[in-house]
Amino acid sequence: MSLAVICFIWNSRNKIIHEERSATFSTAKQGTLTHIKEAAPKSKGVMKNNVQDLRIISKLGVIFKPRKPPDIKACFWELPVEGIIKANTDGASRGNPGRAGYGIMFRDYTGSVMEVPTKNIRTATSFMADCTEILAAAERAYHKGWHILLIESDSKAAVDSFNHSCMPRQLEPKWRF
Repeated sequence: MSLAVICFIWNSRNKIIHEERSATFSTAKQGTLTHIKEAAPKSKGVMKNNVQDLRIISKLGVIFKPRKPPDIKACFWELPVEGIIKANTDGASRGNPGRAGYGIMFRDYTGSVMEVPTKNIRTATSFMADCTEILAAAERAYHKGWHILLIESDSKAAVDSFNHSCMPRQLEPKWRF
């Protein structure tokens, strides 16, 4: 939309300089509004404006495409039963592959946080980060003597790979600890 306005202003300027036409503020304003109104419906994007900007755009009579509201999904966290330690894990990478890391939160049946380790794992895919976090949670629990462990991850792909014993090759030797 802004490109259409810039083109209109540039073309108007050229007509004034090269064709020696005169321009008034009202013709420039009307031409600019016309170009905005014509360009807005053709835009494929959505608007990310604040309320004040949207009021101005609305007063100009411009049709705009507001952002779709986010899908809000309910999610619940449940305490583990007594005698079980729960590990909630999350891994991420900036880029795929990119700088990656993970975090794990261990809690007991009362909801008390027992430990929250995090680690930078350098360059990895998000899938590798998720698999590494699950393995790290199991290793950490084993070394702490927490032998009954429930691991929750937000990565269905990583959980499925562990459930079907088809995790990344680099992690297989560690999985056999």
